Amino acid sequence: MQGAIEHRQHIKSLDGLRGIAIVMVFLFHCYPRRAGDPIGLLAGGGWAGVDLFFVLSGFLITGILYDTLGQRRYFLNFYARRALRLFPVYVVAVAIVLAVGPLCGLIYTWWDVPFFLYASNIVEDLGHHPQFGRLDMYHVWSLGVEEQFYCLWAPAVFLLRKRRWILIACLFGAVFSFVLRWVFLAHPDAPYTIYRELPTRLDSLMLGGALALIVRTEQGARWLASRKMVLNALVLAGVVAFCLCVAKAHSSFYSRDAMQRYGYAAVAVLFAAMIALALQPGTWAARLGEVRWLRVVGRYSYGIYIFHQIPMKYYWDFLRWADGLTRFPIVASVVGTAMVFALTMGIAALSYHTVEMFFLRMKRYFAYDDERKAHRVVAEQDTTVAVS
Repeated sequence: MQGAIEHRQHIKSLDGLRGIAIVMVFLFHCYPRRAGDPIGLLAGGGWAGVDLFFVLSGFLITGILYDTLGQRRYFLNFYARRALRLFPVYVVAVAIVLAVGPLCGLIYTWWDVPFFLYASNIVEDLGHHPQFGRLDMYHVWSLGVEEQFYCLWAPAVFLLRKRRWILIACLFGAVFSFVLRWVFLAHPDAPYTIYRELPTRLDSLMLGGALALIVRTEQGARWLASRKMVLNALVLAGVVAFCLCVAKAHSSFYSRDAMQRYGYAAVAVLFAAMIALALQPGTWAARLGEVRWLRVVGRYSYGIYIFHQIPMKYYWDFLRWADGLTRFPIVASVVGTAMVFALTMGIAALSYHTVEMFFLRMKRYFAYDDERKAHRVVAEQDTTVAVS
């Protein structure tokens, strides 16, 4: 880590970490669990990939919000740029479900409106579960959590303003989330509420935010760079704590009591430490994040996440068919999952280059002050260099 980080600095290793996160989530949703299949055992903990996304989101969003404090059109630029990044592909996916749904047995109700408007986690915890038939959109709960975070955190950063106070708010939010989970666990019917709601998943987002503020100063960046051993110890401690939760619960599933008491916090700390290492060239986390195929997967991770779950019931039909072609179920699982991943990757790449990129280019209409200044300098030099 050479010095303080700011929001326009592209860090290649974080692309690879996105790739790791989406592979984890994909395996959790798509790889079958069978006795004696070690890949299935590992895939059972893939839900934690969502936590890696949360920590990354907290890190990147908090950094953007802090760096652009005091700029003109602070809220307009932030929310417009988020909308251009997230809405188009999501709207395409929802449109597909709404169009194809009736053919697959989908029955619409008024509760589907908030479900599709980034409130699916809240709607489900109020007891309203859409009937998707042969389609599946339940995974969008995490997108709801992130959108709710954006809506609340931008005004909070704007009001707190000072780096010290924002950092304190991050640490308080992380502790609050941990304590709130224990309160909810006093009610045996709460495991899915704990898993899906922003207040009980806030620690991952807030630890990412705290890390973003630490590396926003030269002193903080140097302090972090001098503590690689501590960060590696935190990663190891997080892995050990997660494994102990699995042993205690006899399962890696996210709704187990031990996992919700300790596991969520363990993976939040693990991934925050891993990202802190990935920011520093030469570390194992940075080298892992810079693996080319992981970076490619990370580039398309949003589209993969959006589309991978929708045809899930058809995928299971395909997997049952593949099972009948071999005596070795693990072969059918690996080949079938790889084929579905390749198909989803293709769909995500198509959506990225045809839909996402079209709208991402519109970010220039909501440029931050430093980007506009950079654009003027480039124009004066009469070059064709484009400002991202």
